[in-house]
Amino acid sequence: MTDLRGLLTESKSAIQSIGSITSEGLGETFACNVFGHYVMVRQLEDLMASGDRSRIVWTGSCTAKRETYDPLDYQCNEGANPYESSKYVTDAIAVALNSRLNRRNIYSFATHPGVAATNIIYDHLNWAMRRVMKAAFYMGRTFGIKELTITGWNGSYSNYVVATRPIQSLNQFLKYGSYCKPWGPVYCLEKLIDQYDEEEANDLLEKLDNLLEEFQKKELGVIS
Repeated sequence: MTDLRGLLTESKSAIQSIGSITSEGLGETFACNVFGHYVMVRQLEDLMASGDRSRIVWTGSCTAKRETYDPLDYQCNEGANPYESSKYVTDAIAVALNSRLNRRNIYSFATHPGVAATNIIYDHLNWAMRRVMKAAFYMGRTFGIKELTITGWNGSYSNYVVATRPIQSLNQFLKYGSYCKPWGPVYCLEKLIDQYDEEEANDLLEKLDNLLEEFQKKELGVIS
């Protein structure tokens, strides 16, 4: 309660599971927010290359911060905030992929939905607290916290913009975010990826490629 803006807009206000892994041995948050999406992109790459200027839209978070990411913990499993860390990874690979994919006529973009009242937290609250949270969001937006998009429709606006604008009008090095004015209208803003480092991002891509190759070998029974 000492940081009311942070309470409404940052994921650190929620208790997060640290060290949880999937049955395959991956960090749970990393598998959900990063690796599963990366596998899908790689599997669909040839199909997308057959189209006319295909687009990949990576939905990140307005809370993504480089300071939460540890290169030695790229699966974002040991840090204090695995969600923010994994969303920084999402932003970084969304930009870095363009060096590979643009030559195949595929374009990759990073977006974020602002802060929407989704079931990530909503389903864990009782009837009264759900309404308190919703009221706090609307009050915060009235006082100028533009990240509070609140509804799924508003949150998806940046994705809609990136999906429909002409490719030449978009910047692959920027992150497109959904924001709302105090009285409700939604709009899109572009910002730099937080402390984006090209060398670090390319290293992340290499790690993801190696991990994908390892999983493909397991699937083929090459290794146990």
